[in-house]
Amino acid sequence: MPFGVVWHTTADSDLNALASKDAVAASQVLDEIYGTLAIDPVAVALRPSFPHPLLPKFQFWVNATGGRFHVTVLFRYLPNETDIEIRAIGWVFVSDDENYPFG
Repeated sequence: MPFGVVWHTTADSDLNALASKDAVAASQVLDEIYGTLAIDPVAVALRPSFPHPLLPKFQFWVNATGGRFHVTVLFRYLPNETDIEIRAIGWVFVSDDENYPFG
């Protein structure tokens, strides 16, 4: 059974900022959150690590016009054990012109 998704105001602002840069990429982020993370967060979550706040994270690539975004979604499990809260969404844009990380 999938987890419910609750949005923190910071994550909502982060998603809106991404949507202002590339609406299709923001839509793909929503697809990943609801279609992958919410289905089985234990299977896709990475351990907390510096420099992010110490929360589980979910990382993936999203295609965009002229490149792609590497997206990090920070979340936490809510006490009811049936919901996750999306706390923050960060991204880095990598241009198609750059040879990152290995081509």
